[in-house]
Amino acid sequence: MAVALGGAALAASYLRADPAELPDGYKVLRSAGAGFQVAVPDDWQLSTSVTSTAAGTVFRPEQGRDSLLQVLPVTGGPANPCEVLVETTKELSTREGYRRISLESKDTTGCEIVYEIPDGDSGTVYAVGRLTVASGGSRWVLMGFGPAADKKAVRARMAAALGSFRTG
Repeated sequence: MAVALGGAALAASYLRADPAELPDGYKVLRSAGAGFQVAVPDDWQLSTSVTSTAAGTVFRPEQGRDSLLQVLPVTGGPANPCEVLVETTKELSTREGYRRISLESKDTTGCEIVYEIPDGDSGTVYAVGRLTVASGGSRWVLMGFGPAADKKAVRARMAAALGSFRTG
């Protein structure tokens, strides 16, 4: 699967205060080293092949490699959240077949990007990404990826991730 940024129309209402409000079939995982917690489907785990590197922290299904959730801290870069997402996806946007679906500001501090990109292993990848600001002021990018044929599942996983994401 290609690693890329993405984002759907996930409103601030997903930023619930209580992770106990998770949808059925989800669990909260903590990344002590990176300093956050996030909800993922019950059959997902921290990826041992790509963990806390320049690619951020990656969660994948225990079986299969066609979907993932990537969490990256943002350090430096432009102040404008949409510019951060554009800058982060600049290299990917030059690939043949890349198609940005949307890029839009959310609330006063966030931005979302949605795109599709061909991937030799799994067909077309649908990417949903959100730059969000945590309660302490740190900026993070959460990116969800999955087959373009399963957009609804990618969006649902992102909603659960955003609703449960906490730092500290």
